[in-house]
Amino acid sequence: MDLLELRAIAREVVVQACELTADLQKRLLSAEIRAKSDLSPVTVADFASQALITLLLAARCPGLPLVGEEDARAPREDAALAAKVHESVQKFIPEVTLEQVLEALDKGSHPGGEGRFWVLDPIDGTKGFLRKDQFAVCLCMIDNGKVLVAALGCPSLPVDPPPAELGCVFLAARGQGATQLDLASGRERAIHVSEAVDPSSCSYVESMESGHSSHGAHARIAGRLHMLPPIRMDSQCKFGVVARGQASLYLRCSDRDQQIWDIAAGAMIVEEAGGKAEVTRKSELGRSSEKALSNLAGHRLTGPAPVLLPGPHGGLCGRLRVQRTHTPSGGRGRDRGRDRVMEKKPSAGFQGVQPGVASEFNLQQFSRGAPRRVLTGRSLELGFLALQDTSPGA
Repeated sequence: MDLLELRAIAREVVVQACELTADLQKRLLSAEIRAKSDLSPVTVADFASQALITLLLAARCPGLPLVGEEDARAPREDAALAAKVHESVQKFIPEVTLEQVLEALDKGSHPGGEGRFWVLDPIDGTKGFLRKDQFAVCLCMIDNGKVLVAALGCPSLPVDPPPAELGCVFLAARGQGATQLDLASGRERAIHVSEAVDPSSCSYVESMESGHSSHGAHARIAGRLHMLPPIRMDSQCKFGVVARGQASLYLRCSDRDQQIWDIAAGAMIVEEAGGKAEVTRKSELGRSSEKALSNLAGHRLTGPAPVLLPGPHGGLCGRLRVQRTHTPSGGRGRDRGRDRVMEKKPSAGFQGVQPGVASEFNLQQFSRGAPRRVLTGRSLELGFLALQDTSPGA
């Protein structure tokens, strides 16, 4: 099966999942919300979306395993939840039985690693889903570490910056570029990252939830560069708005774990739209996904979460360095680190611009109660905002 056939399959199943999840979002009741072991919310739509996609993929390309976020434990323990999930999937596959739905949910336990497999987040951004705001259905195929195709369904995202129809799917196949599908009209168009050069004309996108990433650190970076105010939204929709040029940068400074389904589809779409995504610090990635991510080509696994920047661009006369200070015990409030953004002058090792590259903060961890100190990680390289450091040890 070639890339275009796989892309067509990904498009078909994600479009149907967008229809399912958008309908459930409109009719969502508080009684349908559950909490996972990590206390993050999960809904009927999470389970129904994963079951539907798994069943559709099994019919169209049987035998290919899946790395998915959900499983059937909660529906098996809650008959009412299982019935609602079954009912939702039956609207698209009328003949499916409850047991087939539950079995499909349990097929998402593939460990990843070598070989070819699908990666799925049935609803990324569940909090946005609950607010009747942004969420994404994220699907991609990985083959021996390379993302081959990706589909990012965004049912609540305007096709163009407002005002516009809601609902689009971002699609990509390796080496074929990226497109945006209008769910209402069925029209599909090529997209490309922003080519803006002046940071003062560039906006950036960040998480809606301040607990997911440091809004303060992002604001200090943007302030030094005189960037436009941020666009805030949940989910991998952020990758989509970077890929279509609506935002020039996705900033995420965070210590939160990242899973393979949080990254792979969106990063692929940005790269095929002309940008670059790098994931760093493997230790910050969820343990369940380390094997799946270990060979993911095109990503450096040495820092927390993706910072994205389109390219190519011109350079700034310096680069930003992030320092994190530790407040010792006994100070006011809880111990917490504070990021400080500084500008570093170029050294002899700088040899011009590395187009379209975004690397991450390497914020080191601190032991509680240690003396006050400043620890500096590797500098942040931001494509058009920074110069390539070719000095020894960079």
